[in-house]
Parts: sequence; C-alpha cells; structure tokens
Amino acid sequence: MKNKFIAIYATFAFLALAGSVAWFFMSLSSASKTGYNEAERSFDWISRESGSAALQNGFMSDDFVARMTEICGQSRLLSSLVLSTPAGALFVWPADSHIFTYTMNGSVSFTDTPLFSRTFSAVVDVGDGFSGAVTLTALVQGLESQYIFYSLRNSFFIVFAVFLLTLIVILLQSTKLEHKKSTDKSVDAILDEAFSAKKEPLLRPSPFEGKTEIETSETPRDSSETAIVDSNPDEVSSYMDDEPSPSSFQSSDVPYAEDGELESVPEGLFSPLTGIGWEEYLLDRLDAELVRAASSEQDLSLIIVQVDPLSRTDLLAKKISQVLLDTFRFRDMVFEFGSNGFAGILINMNLDQAMKTADSLYADIDSILLEMGYSAHIHIGITTRTARLLPASRMIDEALNAAKKAAEEPHLPIVAFRANPEKYRTFVAGAN
Repeated sequence: MKNKFIAIYATFAFLALAGSVAWFFMSLSSASKTGYNEAERSFDWISRESGSAALQNGFMSDDFVARMTEICGQSRLLSSLVLSTPAGALFVWPADSHIFTYTMNGSVSFTDTPLFSRTFSAVVDVGDGFSGAVTLTALVQGLESQYIFYSLRNSFFIVFAVFLLTLIVILLQSTKLEHKKSTDKSVDAILDEAFSAKKEPLLRPSPFEGKTEIETSETPRDSSETAIVDSNPDEVSSYMDDEPSPSSFQSSDVPYAEDGELESVPEGLFSPLTGIGWEEYLLDRLDAELVRAASSEQDLSLIIVQVDPLSRTDLLAKKISQVLLDTFRFRDMVFEFGSNGFAGILINMNLDQAMKTADSLYADIDSILLEMGYSAHIHIGITTRTARLLPASRMIDEALNAAKKAAEEPHLPIVAFRANPEKYRTFVAGAN
C-alpha cells in the first residue's frame, strides 16, 4: 500500500512539474507571436508619424526633434530609434543610446539585442528640402519583460506547491517509519524478555481443561482426511471475561510433589528430550508473535499435533520433533504440548497454506509410524489469526478444540478452525 501511494504521488508530482514548465514555454510562445505582430504595427505607426513630422515641421528642425522625441516616448514597446543617412546618424533616441553600429553599406545595426526584441527598418519620406535617403531603424520589444515575470511567478508557485507537498509526504512517511521501527523494537523487547535464558520458568495454567464441542458441519477438503470448521465465538471454548490468573489452576502436564513444590523445572529454552521449546514458553512466544503480526498486518497460523499414544522419552518423540523442526525451520517456533502433543507457529501464513503444511506434516509423521512399526493415531488442529486481535490463550484454545474434533472423527485427522473476524469482533464487543 505504501509503495503504491508513493508511485501515485511521484507520478502526480512529475506531471505537475512537467505541466508547469510546458505551460510556461507555451504561454511565452503564444504571447511572443502576439507581441511581434503588435511590435510591427507599432513600428509602422512610428514610421508614418516621423514622415508627417518631417513634412509639417521641416526635417531636423527643433520642432521636428521635439515631435520625434514625443513620438518615441508614446510607444511603450520602443527600445531604441535611429534616423540615419549613409553619412551618419541624424537623430538618436534615447539620446545616450550606444547600442547601434554602422555596417559596411552604411546601414544601422543594433548590438546586444535583448531577447524577444526585433529590429525594423524603413525609408522615411522627409520632403524635397533634404537630399539623400533617410532611414528609420528601430529596436522594438516583441514581448514585455513584465509578462515574462508574471509567467515565471505563476510557474514558481506551482513548483513551490509541489515542493511543499513533497516535503509533507516525506515527513509523514518518516513518521510512519519511525513508528514502525519503535513497534518492532517493542516487539523484540517482548521476545527478548520472554525468551531470555536467565528468566525464571513460567508456570502457566492449562487453559485446555474440559471439552467443548464445535457444533457445526464439517466440509471435507480432500479424500475425507481434512475438514474446515467455521467458527462461532459463542460455541467455542470460552474466552473468559475475567481471565483466570496463573495461580487459580495448574497444568496437568507439569508434575507436582505432594508438598506443592515442582519436582522438575524447565532449564534453558529447549527440552533436552526432544530438542524443541518447552510448553511453558508457548504462550509468551505466541503472544509476542501475535503483536508482531498485528503491527505488520500479517496472518499467523498455529498448528497443534497430537500423537496417541506417545511418550516424551520414546525415540518416536525425537523423530517427530525432528520432522517438526524441518517443517517449521525455526526451533523457537516449535514447542512441546501436553503429554503427547506438539505446537508450531507459522508466521505470515494463512489457513490454506497452513493446511498444506499440515498435510505434509501428517504424511511425514505417518511415514515414521509405519517405518518404526508403531500403531498410533495422529490428530492435527489448525487455527489462524485472520485479521483478529486476540490473545494467545484464545488461539491455543481454538487449535486444541480443532485437534479434539479431529480425534473424535477417525476419517478427519486434520481439522482447521476457520475464524470469522466480524463475528469475533461482535462477540468481543458483547463480552465487554
């Protein structure tokens, strides 16, 4: 979404800048054509008035010079004027003008001609009292500098507006990037805290005691081995209004001595028996990954695999653990679960992708059972975040209920919990 917005804005900014430049040159071109026509008409008028002044007042008389000065002053486009004969200049306006020279044939030529100005020349009839041809040469503006200034100013306003808008977009994107970095840092801090080797083991209660049926129809995905169960938040194992504290119940999978003290405490991040994570760390890890997925707007899947019967000390448990590591690829995303199960977290993976992974996982575990001559049942439950903001305990509950449903249906070893985000939001809103 961000890249699409940047591309659209860049296109808009480029078109605005290109349009302003094109408009500037097109307006100058159009105005110069009109200006050159007006300059030609202005010169024709000066030429006629000069001839009339010579005939009425006498050529080069004081009255003629005064009249010529008046005529030149009335023209707003005239830059310089010279009345000359082959012998030299007779009248120059302005009087201190030095921007003209004589050519080899005795005609006048202007030097340092300004941009958008044109030189016009004509022979003036001054009467019979003067011998020789009198030439009127004038430098006339085709486009006024004032118009050029206005065109440049308007184009500058457009460019400046695009510059300000670009600056605002850059600042907004920088703010979003800093916010995202801070969110990622906070998520990393949660992960570091949750999985620090020096952290005391967490004694999490088992949120999976009791059994709740999912009273919905099952739709086989293929050869009656996989089913997707559409969720209804009211029918799923309850997501308590007041979540019980860890001290209110105990995990049945953690052995306790008669005096209430733990007989064995997880040491390190991974179990020495299976080589994967302890079940006690699953809740914290899943919570942290849910935060990360929500901040990145990604999906997340949880898979619970149960093999019945299974003992942690069996060679079979180690081989299944290795299959899980090969499938999930990250050791800190795979955990022991219960006395005969495993749990795995799949980052940025939707329900369909998770079901394909579960199919492959089922086939690999079943192959190990056949190879070792074990007679056991495999049950796999799947759930996904699906654009929901939910706690890890809720997600574990959904996957566990899906696995229980798979255990109840021998021909459906894989059951996926399909969440409905709208129903879930309504359910959470009603619970609050």
